[in-house]
Amino acid sequence: MLSCLLTVMASVGASGLEAGQQIQYRGTIAERVVDAAKAEPQAKTFQLSWFVAETDASATKLFWFVEERGRGAWPWPERFGQLILDAQGRVQGAGGPSLYYDYGEGESAVPLPPPLVAADGPLAIGAKWKQAGLDHEVLAEETTLDRPTWRVQVGNSYGVKRTVQIDKAAPLLVALNERVFMNKGTEFALEMKLAAVERAAASQCAATHAAFASLLLLREKLHRPPQSADVEWNAEQIAILSSALPELEKQAAGGPLEKLVAAATRDVALQGGRADEVADLVARYLGEPLPDISLPGLAGGTLSKEDLAGQVTVLHFWDYRDEPLKEPYGQVGYLEFLHHKRKDQKVKIYGVAVDSRLNDDAERRAVLTGVRKLKAFMNLTYPLVLDGGAAIKALGDPRIVGATLPLVVVVGRDGRVAHYHVGYYEVDRQEGLKELDAAVGEALKK
Repeated sequence: MLSCLLTVMASVGASGLEAGQQIQYRGTIAERVVDAAKAEPQAKTFQLSWFVAETDASATKLFWFVEERGRGAWPWPERFGQLILDAQGRVQGAGGPSLYYDYGEGESAVPLPPPLVAADGPLAIGAKWKQAGLDHEVLAEETTLDRPTWRVQVGNSYGVKRTVQIDKAAPLLVALNERVFMNKGTEFALEMKLAAVERAAASQCAATHAAFASLLLLREKLHRPPQSADVEWNAEQIAILSSALPELEKQAAGGPLEKLVAAATRDVALQGGRADEVADLVARYLGEPLPDISLPGLAGGTLSKEDLAGQVTVLHFWDYRDEPLKEPYGQVGYLEFLHHKRKDQKVKIYGVAVDSRLNDDAERRAVLTGVRKLKAFMNLTYPLVLDGGAAIKALGDPRIVGATLPLVVVVGRDGRVAHYHVGYYEVDRQEGLKELDAAVGEALKK
């Protein structure tokens, strides 16, 4: 914070940026239409804001914040970050912004560029250089958004990737038009234009710096994987957030992060209530006899409660659809690992494909095809059974209280529920689903 207060008055780094500057871009991304008869797709819009926190002769520290509308959006922990640039404007390390784009069959992260375009030397028509594996060439001088700019073409051996306009007074990105490929090679157009460059008052700069620093520290404490679209918090994470957010609300008040912190507060309040209801489900079913179930097998036959007698059984309720297929794929890869680890110990794992379309004769075949495709794609060898909704309803169906699948139920040799878990497990790099494996181990002892 002190650095921000000192540098906002006079510091201009080698990059040409000044501490205390706020640089804002607005943009769109949409599928590029080549068929004139095809309707224009709805564009996703976004606003990208950069805040120059510190800058000197060797490096510049930037904070960033993204707001996006349409075609999905990152949850609040992925909408902000920190990026370091060297004296030439080259990115050091990771941590840059991106957009979340949901195209129906799946989703992609679309990286957004920093506010500076790094070059090897002074720009002039015909100047060429290579940066981050891409070839850059200055093609022309032109006026863009009332600013004298260089038009630079960026590409590789496959062709032109993007065209950018760079301010002639500093290597500031003024406009960008980029080709982005998603959804099995479908081409999208990403466009971005400079909207504002402002200087913050020293007090606002300090407050913004403090709010960003607190948010980054909070995200680190949550042990959240980068670019995770998962927004489910466990009890420990909810406790961390509940403790930190009141002070963060004060720091962010009246600043650019006020809405983001408010979204985080609403999210925690909602999930805290949901966590209580999930805890009620755990208390209701844990230790109780497994309800009567009858689940047709994907390969034929029927799985009933009587078939589980004398063994430890893991029932993994998830949709098992082949599309849209999104990470972490229900964590079925880790279940496959557990299946091989425990299969010689009278432990049986069943994947339960939950899909209400199984109750519709007209749609049932499509569901079965999708489940088989997923089984083949993930190379699953543990058996899969089908549930149109009756079995999961008998076990509480956490979706009713706003939680999401998967639901994992471990049934002991005595036919009672020994473990009941809603949502994804934390993954141990060495042991996979350590919590589930431990629950299975405990059930084997009884």
